[in-house]
Parts: sequence; structure tokens; C-alpha cells
Amino acid sequence: MERRGVVVAPLTVDAGDAVSDGVTYPGMALIGYFPEGKPGDRLRFTIAHELGHLVLHRHRRPIDAALMEREANEFAGEFLFPETDARAVLAPDMTLEDYRYVKSGWGISIAASVLRAFDLGVIDHDKYTSLYVRMSQRRWTKREPVGVKAERPVLLSQMLGRAFGGLDDDGHATVPRTGVEGFLGVPLELANDWCAGGLAEKTEDWMALA
Repeated sequence: MERRGVVVAPLTVDAGDAVSDGVTYPGMALIGYFPEGKPGDRLRFTIAHELGHLVLHRHRRPIDAALMEREANEFAGEFLFPETDARAVLAPDMTLEDYRYVKSGWGISIAASVLRAFDLGVIDHDKYTSLYVRMSQRRWTKREPVGVKAERPVLLSQMLGRAFGGLDDDGHATVPRTGVEGFLGVPLELANDWCAGGLAEKTEDWMALA
């Protein structure tokens, strides 16, 4: 996404009452997500879901909100686990243990890959229900096995570093506090949160200023 110019930013605010894990505004190449306490596979799906809104609902918005969310979910499934690859990996007789290997290879949750198998017709409704019941029995619906590391966005920090002449050859950004705060209108610490901790503050040279 970032290679295509879509800014992805973690939002470190209290989202206890939020109805979604992510937010976006169709027409702007910007995705925000709430990372606190969430595993990497869920964050990847959230960000892909929001990308679905950007792609699918920029010029059309279904009246039915549930349909719009379902479309974004289907987009996320295809984006993270394309049909050609999914059909090559998934099989009707796979067990939950097999889906663990899918998760480790593709970074998509077991629940999402089981749903993907059902949506593609690889498994029927009875098999889907059986797998889901077994997931519930193992309490995997609350916490799945196989850790997926959260990915760290870098585009926004690099954009700010470039804007203030503080981006090195390795993509690390060093920015002046007054410049960033004057430009964005927020404290540098909050801007750094949006940049996933990718900003370093430029130390003022007081001797040069004198």
C-alpha cells in the first residue's frame, strides 16, 4: 500500500467505544488503524479492509452498510490471500492444524482462511460450521495460536523527514519539533505516534542560532 502512496497510520487514542478497528475517508489515500492489544494478523486484515473501502467505495456507497462492510471484507480476503494461491493451498479435508500452517505462511488468521475456503467453495457449509465449532471449543475465537508480527508503516515518517530535509539514506527521519508542530498543529509526540515511532527529534544548534 505504501509503495502505491497510501499513508497508513496507527492511532494511539482511546478507542474503547469504537465500532471498528480502522478508519478511512474515501477519496483520500489515508488509512488509520487502532493497534492497541491486537495481533498482527488482525491488523493486516483491518488495513486491507480499509483499503477495500478506498478502492470500492470511492465513487459508490451501497445504501446497506452491512453490504459495504461485507464487500470490504471480501476485498481484504482476496488482497491478503488471492484466489489462485488460496485454491493451490486450501483443500476440503484440511484440519485446524493444517490451517495453522496457512496462517504462518500467509499472515492471515485461521478464522479468515477458513472463511476464505468457504467463500471459494473449497469447503461446504457443514465443514465450515464444524471447523468453527472446533475453534470455539479450543477458544481460538478469542486468541488464535501462531503469532504474526505487526507490520510497521514508514511512509508518513519518511514524508515528514523529506519535507524537513531530515531523511537519511536508510529512510530514517529526523525532524525539528517546531517545524512539525507548526505544520501539523499537533505535538511532535502525537505525530510520532502516527508515524509508529519513526521520527527522531532534531536537536537545535543553539550556538549556531546565537
